[in-house]
Amino acid sequence: MHTNVNIIAKILAASVLFVAISKYELLLMIPQINIGFWIQYIGILGIVIFFISAIISFVGIYLKKKWGFIGIYIFIISACLLATPTVPFAHKLFPQTAQIYVIFTINLICLFGAFWLHKEQRKKEIRT
Repeated sequence: MHTNVNIIAKILAASVLFVAISKYELLLMIPQINIGFWIQYIGILGIVIFFISAIISFVGIYLKKKWGFIGIYIFIISACLLATPTVPFAHKLFPQTAQIYVIFTINLICLFGAFWLHKEQRKKEIRT
């Protein structure tokens, strides 16, 4: 079971990194954000957290560190705020009007899946 948990966690981490790489245009938007002083910095901070948490989760999961899951949790929350699905291109299978709900549902399923994977990995650590 624990080998499957590690494989699924690595697939989720790779998906997170792939989504972050596919959304590189968010980094190009940073110089264009000019709404207001505080709102501008909140938007920039959200985008930076999105990319940093993707890198942290990928590295952490592949090194089998506990903090890798924390990166996944933060990434999924920031992906929801940026209306980005954790599973790439899955929302494109649905009509435009339903895509935001599909994105939220996909991210919620991935978040609960990450919780479950983290719990299973911690159980394995306690047994050994």
